[in-house]
Parts: sequence; C-alpha cells; structure tokens
Amino acid sequence: MTPHNIIAYDENNVKAMNEHDFVFMMKRFIDQLSTNHAFDVAVIYIPMSFAKYRESSNPANDFNLHDALKLYATDKGVKLQFVEERSTKFSDQCKVLWGLSTSLYAKASGVLWQPVTLSNDTAFVGVSYALSRNKGTCIGCSQLFDSTGTGIRLLLRKINDPGFYGKNPYMKCDEAYEMMSVLRDKYYQWNPTNRLKRIVCIRQRLLLKMK
Repeated sequence: MTPHNIIAYDENNVKAMNEHDFVFMMKRFIDQLSTNHAFDVAVIYIPMSFAKYRESSNPANDFNLHDALKLYATDKGVKLQFVEERSTKFSDQCKVLWGLSTSLYAKASGVLWQPVTLSNDTAFVGVSYALSRNKGTCIGCSQLFDSTGTGIRLLLRKINDPGFYGKNPYMKCDEAYEMMSVLRDKYYQWNPTNRLKRIVCIRQRLLLKMK
C-alpha cells in the first residue's frame, strides 16, 4: 500500500465534530477515492472513541453511519469495508480474521467464495436485517446465489412479526418458511433446469429458530 492510498485525519479535530460534520468529512474522503483507481477496497477504521458517530443520538432519526456511507460509496463506485475497533477485540481472533479476509476477497474480486465441490442441486442464501425502532419496522434482505457464487438475486421483505435475540432481529418460523419458498421460486425462474435438493442459509440465528 502506497502513502497516497492512505487518508489520515487529526483525531482531536474529529472528536470535536458533530454527527453531521463527521459524515460530511467521510463523504469527502469517498469523493477523493472515487477518482483513484489504484485500489480495490477502501477500509474505514472506526475506533471506539468515534462510537458516538455510529448512530444518531436523536431517537427520531434513523441514521446509521454504516448504511449511509455504504450507500454513498456505492453511488460513487467505491467498495467499502468497515473495521471497528470493538470488533477486533473479540476473543476469537481467528473468527475476526476469517470474516475480514472473506469480506475483502469478495468485494475486491467481485466473486463470492465457493465450495471446492460444486453442486447444481444446492443454492445458498445470505440473510441480513435492517431495523427501525422509531418507525417500528424490520426489513429482511436475502441474497440468493448458486454454488459458484454467481447469479445473485436480492429479496427485500418487511418482517411483520420479528423475534429478537438480544438486540438482533430474526424471522420466526412462518415468515422464514415463506421467505425460503419465495427464494426457491425465484431460483427456478432464473435457472429452470436445475432441481434443488438443498438450500443452505448462512444466518446461524435464523437456522436455530427454524429447527
């Protein structure tokens, strides 16, 4: 990595900023990166001292730093990877490094990881959630792809009756079953010649609740 690929800032000046100023600064950094084609993925490091910028202190505001910058960067053609200091403190460092390395690989290459043995009768589903406590809504985002990591299809659904594991939402059995049925149908629309025998979901908490 060359020096011109590193954007530094003064920590004391940043600590004096409010949420709006901090986001504005980060967007200007992204603007600079959008004209530089000498990198694959931009890594944003968030120390614990910047935790106040992660979400808005105003309950009426659904602002989320991660989502706001990811959307802005996508529009600028910049791939982002967030690294938070609190995540690096996790006791299982192997899990931390594995998650970071696979994320960087997928974003840099544009190809998801894939199993060594490919199978046309298996599809993979990744599930994530967006929660607005103020508006009382929870959205599930499902990513469907085949065993080669290609043919990605996205499905956004409002979850009518989310459950919670701590602060993290998940789909209960009925909605999870309905979502899987819709994804199966979408898979057949995309590839009608394959007959699915397995759908592998990589959201562990969803699987635990579906058993």
